[in-house]
Amino acid sequence: MSSFKKQCLGLLAVSGVVGFSACGVSEMEPEQPKSSEAQPALGQTQQALWVDLYNDLGAPVATGSTYNAADEFSPPASCTDSSGGPDVSFKWTVPLTGSYTISTGAQLDSVLHIYTFSTTGLGTIKGCNDEAPGQVLVSSLTLNLTAGEVLRIVVDSYTPPTSRNGSFALNITPNFEPCPTPPGGCYLSVGTWTRNGCVYNLAPTGTACDDGNACTVNDVCSSTGACGGSPKVCNTPPGQCYSSAGTCSNGSCNYVPAEEGTLCSDGRGCTRGDSCNGFGGCSSGEDSCAGAYYCAASGSCQPLP
Repeated sequence: MSSFKKQCLGLLAVSGVVGFSACGVSEMEPEQPKSSEAQPALGQTQQALWVDLYNDLGAPVATGSTYNAADEFSPPASCTDSSGGPDVSFKWTVPLTGSYTISTGAQLDSVLHIYTFSTTGLGTIKGCNDEAPGQVLVSSLTLNLTAGEVLRIVVDSYTPPTSRNGSFALNITPNFEPCPTPPGGCYLSVGTWTRNGCVYNLAPTGTACDDGNACTVNDVCSSTGACGGSPKVCNTPPGQCYSSAGTCSNGSCNYVPAEEGTLCSDGRGCTRGDSCNGFGGCSSGEDSCAGAYYCAASGSCQPLP
């Protein structure tokens, strides 16, 4: 088995990331260079190895160990006095624009260095940290990143001068809420980020909601995440010369005027045959007061002035 293939399988064994590919290149034997070409150094060949985290978030998002790992990359001298040791490399795609904290933990005395991703080596440096302030064995970087950026995250071993190998946890946590917009009122207000986007759990059955229909009342969530209420009842017409049952429109009850001639009462006891006028009003009927009397507004017969 070639040295390249051994290193690839070794990285997979120590990565501890179930379901992820440990190599970004084929495990086939590398093509032999032509006689006129220089044989690439082993380190250059190994630089094509990585564990793909896709766009996952988590604390941890991956676990692993530097035992038996290759020494592929050296951290920048600007952030540590370590020359680096065995390291494990990750590929990660930024899912959402914002601020992220990328850190390590567990037993490894780590040096964390992060670059733009390249399949042939290291891209542009994004940041490097040996020890987080006030922390022991923890490396941490906070970066403002843009959705779609692809990074290479290198978890390196501190080497002073002998390598300190160990197990590690890699954490990638957003410094903002990645899932703050549920798809409806019958879902919990905060969701969970997954590789395929945000997932929201249903709100408890009976949770108050708004189905967007002004002609329903007492809206609540169902067990399937649907919001619904009872139809608004329209049974209080504005007067006796309207239909007793109305219909709801935009939250208001509308009533049809009663037909002209429908019996009603104008509120005066001294008129007879009061009837609806077809427009919602009640027209007074015949004055029942006799002789020198008239039907007053009070409803009683009064002497003519």
